[in-house]
Order: sequence, then C-alpha cells, then structure tokens
Amino acid sequence: MQSMEWVERYPNADVYSYGIMVLEMFSGRRPTDGVFMDGLSLHTFAKAALSPDRVMQIVDPRVLLATVNLEEDDDNNSKIQIDGETEAKLCKALTGIVNIDVMCSADSPKDRMEMVQVVKELESIKNLYLTSAGFD
Repeated sequence: MQSMEWVERYPNADVYSYGIMVLEMFSGRRPTDGVFMDGLSLHTFAKAALSPDRVMQIVDPRVLLATVNLEEDDDNNSKIQIDGETEAKLCKALTGIVNIDVMCSADSPKDRMEMVQVVKELESIKNLYLTSAGFD
C-alpha cells in the first residue's frame, strides 16, 4: 500500500505516537530515559536541536552507519567522520525529519501536523535529499 493510500485509509492515525516513535528511532532515546526530568522530554530535547548545526548532536550514530565513517577517539567514544558536502545535505534532511516529528508530538493536539501533511513533507525531504545526492 502506498503511503498516501494508507493515510487516506487511516486519516485519524495517532500522529503524536508516530512523532515520538520516530524521535526515539533517530535519537536512540526513549521518553522514559533518566536524562528526561525537570521539564526536559524527548520532544523538548529534539526541539532544542532544530538547526542543521545542532541536529547531529541528538542523532544516534547507529542511524548514520550506512552514510558515514565512525572513528573512535582516545576515550573509545564513537566519533562521526563525514565530508562537508554530504554532512550539509544529511543535516538538512535530518533537521527536516526531526522538525516534522517535533510538530507531530506537540503537547496540544490542535498544534500537531496531520498525517497527510507528514507524508507530503517526508516525500519532499526524500526527493530533495536523493536529488542532491545524485539519485534523480
């Protein structure tokens, strides 16, 4: 089933759960992680990183394994190594995806995106990323 067919068939899909689930996948964190206290949540954590120069700080390095090289620093911590042009394209795409998920997981239901718009935005990001990467 194509993505728009699914959205049309299930127009009231739980957009909040979708947003949180994708934020979990991209950040590698759960909403119940111990780091989320004193008003910090997965939603606010992701929202604070909504710029291309900060988004890579919250993305789980395992998400990027097919795209980047991981190197270990002196303390055996994984460090992402990626060329500048690829990083700029990837950061722009990831920022767009995280932005969608932040809008899906807004506290108020009236502030959340509708699934039809989510699918359109994701398809647009995919097309822009693939075109810029030379996969027209």
